[in-house]
Amino acid sequence: MGKKSNKSKMTKQIAIIFTCFIVLATLSGCGVKKDLYQTPQNTPSEAAKKDSQTNKE
Repeated sequence: MGKKSNKSKMTKQIAIIFTCFIVLATLSGCGVKKDLYQTPQNTPSEAAKKDSQTNKE
């Protein structure tokens, strides 16, 4: 029946490529950029022990 023109095909291809680019750019922004775990904080008693050890030396 009706033959699609090359311009119509090209427009569809450009739309698909542009959509894929936007999706990839959005997905690349996702994710954790820092450590995957939280480092344990020193408890106050451990900090006091370290301070007393450095003061003795």
